[in-house]
Amino acid sequence: MKVKLNLLCSTKRRRTCIVFFLILALGVSYVSSTEPKSQVSVMKRRWIGAVICANILLFGVHSASVGFPNIPNKDDLSVVGVSIYNPIDDDITDDDPTAPMKMTHMRVRSEIAMRYVRTAIICNVHNPRRKSQEATFNLLLPDTAFISGFTMTLGKETYDAYVKEKEVAKQIYDDAVKQGTSAAHVATTARDSNQFTIKFNVEGRTNATYRLRYEEMLVRRKGVYNHAINLNPGTLVPKMDVVVHIKESQKISVLRVPELRTGNEIDATEKDAQNTKAVIKRGNNEREATITFTPDLAEQKRLAEIYAEKSMRSADPDFFSIGYDSGEEVNKNEGLLGQFIVQYDVDQPKNGEILVNDGYFVHFFAPKSLPPLSKYAVFVLDTSGSMGGNKISQLKKAMNTILSDLNQRDYFSIIEFNSRVTVHTLKEAKDKKKIQHVIASPENIAAGKNIVSRFRPSGGTNILHALEQAMNLIQNVVHRQNLSHYINGTETKGNELEPIIIFLTDGDPTVAETNTDRIITYLSEKNSGEKQAPLFSLAFGKFSI
Repeated sequence: MKVKLNLLCSTKRRRTCIVFFLILALGVSYVSSTEPKSQVSVMKRRWIGAVICANILLFGVHSASVGFPNIPNKDDLSVVGVSIYNPIDDDITDDDPTAPMKMTHMRVRSEIAMRYVRTAIICNVHNPRRKSQEATFNLLLPDTAFISGFTMTLGKETYDAYVKEKEVAKQIYDDAVKQGTSAAHVATTARDSNQFTIKFNVEGRTNATYRLRYEEMLVRRKGVYNHAINLNPGTLVPKMDVVVHIKESQKISVLRVPELRTGNEIDATEKDAQNTKAVIKRGNNEREATITFTPDLAEQKRLAEIYAEKSMRSADPDFFSIGYDSGEEVNKNEGLLGQFIVQYDVDQPKNGEILVNDGYFVHFFAPKSLPPLSKYAVFVLDTSGSMGGNKISQLKKAMNTILSDLNQRDYFSIIEFNSRVTVHTLKEAKDKKKIQHVIASPENIAAGKNIVSRFRPSGGTNILHALEQAMNLIQNVVHRQNLSHYINGTETKGNELEPIIIFLTDGDPTVAETNTDRIITYLSEKNSGEKQAPLFSLAFGKFSI
């Protein structure tokens, strides 16, 4: 999915208008970067006219609300209007011309019902200068989430937004910045489709509040539903609070709040430490629970120091921290940066559960008696020079966990690649070319961990040949009949194995073929037909927090 989201709020002394753009395009392997050039609105001095094209939504202006904003109904549409905007009082201004933008309050509210979550992030920003200034806030959303609304409050007025073209939004925003008026611009790229950048141009001596709402369907993984909230204000916030409310149709059987995740750690389990600052309050009917997290400045500073220590251990020069940016050249991320995670599960009826609402139904079922499928896993591991520092440590830690979780009926192979591609031999044999896959016995798993522990980053990134070799292994093994063994008296043959490729890398190809479109086309053709295997990728990079 490619998501392009642009928002513009432009203010003149007594006339205010907001435009909000959203373009959604779906693709299988990649999405074309061609953008439509049609103009969909023209702004004049005293009025705004709109030429409404396909996929353009308009929302109305309403009074500012102090409490948590309701999630709007998608059918609640009206025309954008205008209203008066007043600056803040003089007694809370700062005459210092270098005073940075200040985030005074950050609130996060999540409502979970029937494993579906609606989340709102509300941030208050204050410009103490007499002149307008621009600030940037980077927000990381879950991969499966989609934005359902954006509003901005200027003074006492709150403005909803409507969808519009990308280029037009950017142009109007730039014009507003030149005039020194309040404006906001939200954008994302296809590659980083879950990271949204909100740019504020706030008039001097005024406050601005934005509310971003998004929704997602929770997925049950390892026996629990995981709800992750990315907290990255980039600065210490005087008031910060997170509230997650769960209301389910079945009894909540598991509820955990692990410590804030401040790195590329794997999913927490019941054995991991819990967040002592999170307050859990269960309802009387055992189907409801409320989790509250209100880190004060001392706790935020402690969490920021933990993240800073992990960052310093990384030797990656391209390390990038996302968060609030005041626009200062020497700005550093001083606030906490991590994921607040709530894990829960509900009682699973034997025959599943069917829920009906407004003519739609959903069927939940999680069978426990089915045995896991036997699989042949090919691990394709990047050890290029850019994997140095913390990334190679994370790769080794991830592989130790993954190898330990293999079932005794599974087979696996390990491919290491940098400028060259190496298929590691895990078992002694007379003909080493034929022994490139082994059963997941304790001895072979230990041998695999030993190989991974000796990885040293160097060289370039030869993605094409590495994945091509993995597909060759899959295609050679899937149709062989001599891969059979006995476990507890039960025979498992090679043609019963489900093949998968697990691909771990941190960057773009730099060796052999480097054009990603041609790589995707070639590998898609090769990995087709009866011999195809699903490919799962784990990326290490600047947005992995």
